[in-house]
Amino acid sequence: MMLVVLGLLLSLGIGTLVVFMLAPRPQSPLVIVLQLVLALGVGLSLTTATHFISLNVFGQSDARLLLLDVALLVGLAVAAMVTNRAGPSHDLGEVDEIVSEPVGAATSAAAPGVLQMVIVGATVLGCVCAMATSLSYFFGRPHGDWDAWALWNMRARFFYRGGEDWRLAFAPELSGVRPDYPLFRPLVVARFWTLLGSESSVVPRMVMAAFSLGTAVLLFTGVTRRAGVMLGCVALSLYAGAPVVAKEAASQFADVPLAFFLLAAIVSAVSAIDARRGVNRLLALAGLCAGCAAWTKNEGVPFTLALVLCTALVMCRRRGLRPGLRSTVVLVAGAAPMLLLVATAKLSLVWKSDLFEERGIGGILTLLAESSRWREVGHWFVELLPGIISPWLIALLVVFVVGNRWGGPSSQRSRRSYGAMAGGATLALVAIGYTLIYVSTPHDIGWHLRTSLARLILHLWPSVLYVSLTGVHSRCASNSPDQREAHQSGRNDRRTSSRFSTKPGTASDAKNAPGASISLYVACSSLWNLRSSRSGSMSQNSVTPNRS
Repeated sequence: MMLVVLGLLLSLGIGTLVVFMLAPRPQSPLVIVLQLVLALGVGLSLTTATHFISLNVFGQSDARLLLLDVALLVGLAVAAMVTNRAGPSHDLGEVDEIVSEPVGAATSAAAPGVLQMVIVGATVLGCVCAMATSLSYFFGRPHGDWDAWALWNMRARFFYRGGEDWRLAFAPELSGVRPDYPLFRPLVVARFWTLLGSESSVVPRMVMAAFSLGTAVLLFTGVTRRAGVMLGCVALSLYAGAPVVAKEAASQFADVPLAFFLLAAIVSAVSAIDARRGVNRLLALAGLCAGCAAWTKNEGVPFTLALVLCTALVMCRRRGLRPGLRSTVVLVAGAAPMLLLVATAKLSLVWKSDLFEERGIGGILTLLAESSRWREVGHWFVELLPGIISPWLIALLVVFVVGNRWGGPSSQRSRRSYGAMAGGATLALVAIGYTLIYVSTPHDIGWHLRTSLARLILHLWPSVLYVSLTGVHSRCASNSPDQREAHQSGRNDRRTSSRFSTKPGTASDAKNAPGASISLYVACSSLWNLRSSRSGSMSQNSVTPNRS
């Protein structure tokens, strides 16, 4: 157990040093939490990279992997000692160009309004129910679902048990269990099994629970820093209220960690694009998180390409061609180490994918040209979506976003956030890529969507919430220098005051009404999901294999 604690502390320490060097100095406890969550995720990914190196160097998985972790920690500590952080006034998640509150709003703490209290209360209730639902699934399915048995945990057992024969995990006889998948998920479990000295089923469950909770914390803190605690609560409600979140976390697949790294990359990239200083370091952090996503699942590679493309276009438009290209190079450089690791693993082990094997470009284009395949994909999408995320939930989000974007006086409408534009375009490109894969799949389209659509939606859902709720709520009453100076003079007061900056009975109550509706709906849905999970987990207990 001491080795497990030491391994976890090494992961956290490595991630903390990386975030320390790349992220601006935190100015509030909220951002400290945000950066610690980022640090833990990045640290776990980097230590699985050292584990992969130790497998190739030492030939087996044992406690010597900690030697490489210590070496990496020392090297980063030396680099951190000579690294100057970005200016203290440019906090991660809050930038000068984007104003979270209308100029002239009250800067002193005030009692929250009734609807604000409803939002907070409903959010807490929804999160408690979501956590109870997750625990019900976790205890009902201690070994996860099919892919966890046949792929992720099986490969982790090869790394843990196999000794010098760990490469048998990629033997031709196992070609049916996706040997081309990246190695983060099995390596992080095998690493803790090695340090623990046993194959406890608690380890993969704890890893999935940590990433699911980390995604929720990262989403809440990221939205709150840019748009206020009310929208932070709304974002948290929408994330926790989606049934797919609790189910997929208990399935023990790699999709929950992937969603975390995609969100981390989007948060860092949006903050970098909208910032005035510390831009390149935040872009390097965004690239590193995108590289971690590529190290987690194959879907992280097209996401990284889309992020680089959209960031390049937005940065060139905003800052000019040469500065924009330099920033893009920094983003690519941040992703390069993990992408190089992914390429090394694929070239040395297995690189072929069942989606593209033995099919040329002409065959794929022929499938894409068949209108019947597009109709079939649309049919299955419409049929499966209600069981993944309630259409009412999506409708409420769209109404809320549109109302905040175009509602109200013209002087108080949302300003343009170039970061949100780049983030939204990135997610749109990834969604288009997913659709093209479904249309051109060599498998049965219905089977392919039934077995994967929920997980693909989970990849994007937290990032969609972040981009939607922060991109439309960046408000500024005017662009005049006098008003911006007035805003700057009151910024420090607002940072230390409560985000409940309006009094009950004002127009803010009407503004918070959609958020209260969303939170109440999500709380009721979470209660229903909890009731359904209890009956479902009882039936799962009778069919779950009793394997340690």
